[in-house]
Amino acid sequence: MKTLPLVSVLIPCYNVEKHIINAILSLNNQTYKNIEIICVDDGSTDNTNKIIKEIQLEYSFVTLISQQNKGILEARRTALNHAQGDFIVLLDADDKLESNAIYNSIQCLHEHKCNAALFEVYKVTENETHPFIIYTEHKIITGLEALKSSIGYWKISSLGVFKKSVYEKAFITFDNIKVESYNSDELLGRIALFESDKIILTDSKYYYTTNLSSNTLSFKMAWLEVFKTNKTIKEYLINNQIYAQIRSEFFNHYSIDFVRMQKHFRKNKKSLPKKDLIKYRNICLKSIRTLSFKEWLESIFNKNIPIKRKLKFLKSYLSLKLTLL
Repeated sequence: MKTLPLVSVLIPCYNVEKHIINAILSLNNQTYKNIEIICVDDGSTDNTNKIIKEIQLEYSFVTLISQQNKGILEARRTALNHAQGDFIVLLDADDKLESNAIYNSIQCLHEHKCNAALFEVYKVTENETHPFIIYTEHKIITGLEALKSSIGYWKISSLGVFKKSVYEKAFITFDNIKVESYNSDELLGRIALFESDKIILTDSKYYYTTNLSSNTLSFKMAWLEVFKTNKTIKEYLINNQIYAQIRSEFFNHYSIDFVRMQKHFRKNKKSLPKKDLIKYRNICLKSIRTLSFKEWLESIFNKNIPIKRKLKFLKSYLSLKLTLL
C-alpha cells in the first residue's frame, strides 16, 4: 500500500469510567498508526465524559461526542456519521484489541480485495483469557456464508475491520426493518456481514471483557425482546430469498434462545412478582409462532439438526408449559 487508509474506531460509551482508558491505550499501541478514535458519550452519569476529555489532552486523534442516552446502536450510528475513515472498527469501551489487529486486517483487505476482515474473539474474565471464536482456516468467504455462520451459534464474529460503506448500507437496511430490542445491535452486525459480499477471516485478536459479577448480568425482562429480534431475522432472510438455505441454522438459533430464556425463568421464579412470571411465560410460549406448524414438522425430522438440540428445546418447552404459577 502506497498510502495507509484512515481507520475510524467507533466506541459507544455509557458509564465506563473504569474501562475506557484501557480501551484507548490498546488503540494507541496499535502498530497501524493512521487511526482516529470516536467516542460517543451516551448520557453517562459517571466520570466517563471527564476522563475522555483528559485523554484528549494527550491523544489528539480522540474525538468526543456527547448525546442524551439513546442506547448502543444509536451511539454507534452517531460515531459512524462523524467517521472520516474509509474503514471502521467497532469497539466496546471495556474491550481491547491485539496490538497488530488493525494492521494485519488492513493488509488482508488490501491483498485480497475484501470488504471486511473479521477478528478472532477471546473472552476475558477476572481470572483468565480463553478462546471464544477461533477460525480453523483463515480464508475468504461470502457474505451469505458469513451470515449463515452467525445464525445459531456464533461460529464467526461480526467484529473486525469493515469498509465504512458496508455499515452505512447496513444502517439503511436496518432502518427499513424498524425493530427495537435490547440485542438489535446483533441484527445490525449480521446485516453488515451479508452486505459485505466478500470477507476474510483473520487471526487478529479482539479481547471481549465479560464480568460475571456485573450487574449487567442480573435478570432483565428486556431479554425477552430476543424473540422480537429473531422474528425480524427470519423476515430479513425471507426478504433476501435466503431463508430456505439457512432454515436449519435458524431453528438452532431460535431454540438456543428459547432454552436460555427458560433457564432464566426457572432461576428467577422465586424472586419475580407473579404478574411478571405470567408475562414472561406467555411471551416465551407465544414465540413458538415464529415458526409455522409446517416448519416445526420439518425441523423435527431434519437430520441436519442434532437430536440433542431438539430434545433440549422440547424439555424446556414442556417445563415452561407445565409450570404452575
